[in-house]
Amino acid sequence: MLLKTKKIGGVIAEIWGNWLLIKFLWVDSEFRANKLGSQLLKGLEEHAQLKGCHSSLVDTLSFQARPFYEKHGYQCQMVLDNYPLNTSLSFLTKPLIHD
Repeated sequence: MLLKTKKIGGVIAEIWGNWLLIKFLWVDSEFRANKLGSQLLKGLEEHAQLKGCHSSLVDTLSFQARPFYEKHGYQCQMVLDNYPLNTSLSFLTKPLIHD
């Protein structure tokens, strides 16, 4: 018997030096109200801290998740307007180690 499973969320990231680079974080729209994205992000940041990361970097298009990351303490460092056509690309960072 073959069981089918539905993917409801995931994250792709890497550690570069002592930075966490978030490439892709997604949650199925049916599960966004369950704070699954917040749980994924928190777990990822905790793992990165254990691996020696002091900061995190993510980029997001204007129609995507900038408010989500800002809600979780990320601050915008730079915006590329009209990228790739009539949207913008924001680069956000967050310190993972607090003094």
